[in-house]
Amino acid sequence: DIHKQNNSQAPDKMGGDTEIQPTGIFAWAGLGCGLFALASMCICFASPYWYQAYPLSFNEFRNIGLWEVCFHEYMHHKDDSQEIYRGCFWVFNPEEKYSKLREWLLPPWFIACQVMVTMALCVEILAVVIVAMIFLHLCPIMNHEYHQTYAMFAAASLMFLATMICLVTGGVFGAMADDRNWMPRPDQCLLSWGFG
Repeated sequence: DIHKQNNSQAPDKMGGDTEIQPTGIFAWAGLGCGLFALASMCICFASPYWYQAYPLSFNEFRNIGLWEVCFHEYMHHKDDSQEIYRGCFWVFNPEEKYSKLREWLLPPWFIACQVMVTMALCVEILAVVIVAMIFLHLCPIMNHEYHQTYAMFAAASLMFLATMICLVTGGVFGAMADDRNWMPRPDQCLLSWGFG
């Protein structure tokens, strides 16, 4: 019995116990912050309210997000056919009617913002998956405290990368949104909650 008891408490080849290590407070905090950041990024990614006209203004432009734009009786000044645009549509809508607006709606800086936000969302998903694997003990390799530490460091590094990408995106979009060549009457528009 004593021999069996000593063998059961012997460390494994990695230098630690074979038992699952308890989830630490940093894993709880990391999972909570990661889930909050991921939820915020999903809302930001899908929101059509990055930039919008003041509600009481008579601006024909209503709002735009990364993937959707809304107009009310809008006529683009460079459109020879004088097409009137009503309602909301996907910025990559393949119809010819909307493709005429694409070059104006999607300048290079806007496409860069779309790419960066998509990258940040993917990085945040990866970080949350790593933290969830630690927290829920889904990966046997990460049941060891030594590996948990490095995995938490990797998740924190990924979250830092996503934060830097979001800061750059916010700076670019915030600086370029008031460009008079992009949206009509920027004096009647504001950065909206989706951007925030």
